[in-house]
Amino acid sequence: MPKEKRHPYNEKVDGLVESGRPCDKQGAHVYGRNSDSLAICLIGIHHFSDKQLLGALPRLLLALMKRYGIPINMIQGHGEFDKNKTCPNINMARVRDMLRMNMAANLIKGVL
Repeated sequence: MPKEKRHPYNEKVDGLVESGRPCDKQGAHVYGRNSDSLAICLIGIHHFSDKQLLGALPRLLLALMKRYGIPINMIQGHGEFDKNKTCPNINMARVRDMLRMNMAANLIKGVL
């Protein structure tokens, strides 16, 4: 029997987003926060592609923020919950800044 996926979304190095565990099922990603959070697994070790960081990740996060009413300040990396973890090995403040810029651009275009 294949092992159940722990994250609702898995993003591969090539920027492809795969679905994992259904969002309505409790995850297994951050101790003490699994019942009130969603997880995205960036597949890679310490190097992520521009397709991930500049394309697929912001699009996925913006869609989840809109669908579930998640504010930008709640977009956090695993390492922000557990100081013994380094994942996602990217600067989450930069990710939140990219989301703000994307949201502003979408407002200007009339998309949101």
